[in-house]
Amino acid sequence: MLKKKGSEQLDIIFEAGEDLLNFSKNQVIMIKNNSIKLPIIKPRTFLSYSFEFCGITGLSYKMLRFQSLGRDIRPETNIMTSCLVKVIHTTEFSQMAQNPLKTSFQGLFTQGSHSDILLQINKESPIPLHKCILACRSPKFNGMFSSNMIESNQILVKVEHNKPELFRIMLQWIYCGYWKEFPEEIEDTCDLMLLADEYLITDLKQKCEEDIISKLGSSNILQILLFVEQHSNLVSQLLLEKTNSMFIDDFDKIHKLNPNLEQDITRMPGLMTKLFQNLHQKKIRKGRKVHFVVDDFEESDSDDYVRNYTQHFYQ
Repeated sequence: MLKKKGSEQLDIIFEAGEDLLNFSKNQVIMIKNNSIKLPIIKPRTFLSYSFEFCGITGLSYKMLRFQSLGRDIRPETNIMTSCLVKVIHTTEFSQMAQNPLKTSFQGLFTQGSHSDILLQINKESPIPLHKCILACRSPKFNGMFSSNMIESNQILVKVEHNKPELFRIMLQWIYCGYWKEFPEEIEDTCDLMLLADEYLITDLKQKCEEDIISKLGSSNILQILLFVEQHSNLVSQLLLEKTNSMFIDDFDKIHKLNPNLEQDITRMPGLMTKLFQNLHQKKIRKGRKVHFVVDDFEESDSDDYVRNYTQHFYQ
């Protein structure tokens, strides 16, 4: 519950900590230090009040930060007494607003002004784009539009992808160098990273890796470990080290969450041996042994694919 500040009346006061902008209209909605009061009729979550504030002002909730006493307010906080809330833009919005070039390219992408090509993802509506922007940001697009390629003389270029929404995120990144939200599912971020690698967009690929690392946890580490090992020639050494380290450190918890852990790991030839090697290199010795018993798996030509053996994890 937020502490009372100032007035004894039961109001929640939203005060602009800076000029608040409607980015799409390029318009100032609230001048710094101006405020809006909302009466507290009954206990409600802060998320409910913030949505009401955004509905009144026309500001985007996702572009705002709400703070009390210098700290961000959790959406689930119950508001039961008067309080003062400072409203500012998110860091991402501020950076975007301060870069007029980025804003201009965002307009080119969303409006399609002066486009010279239509790009169709699967069977969706074609998107008006600009060859020169695509070519300078992506070596693959540059190759597609070269004089000896079929696409160089076509106005409509068709591409196929099983997740069109990720392709659109990549296009926005090509134009603006950002997107409003990362994909919620870490699997989608992995697929976006592969797409960025295919089109040789290194800054997007790096951003995807940063997002994957920030979302690593016991519930998804096995999924990411298998992904990283499968694409070890594409991912950075940092991502490889992070996934291996977390797997070793949180092994007990991961094992409980994944009953078929051993089978999943042994599907990736050499991964079992690699994990043990990493473990011994760290020289973690806490006395308790965790056994991996691998048996009844098919023969493989790979020397790394081990059958009927036991290894020890020391934690």
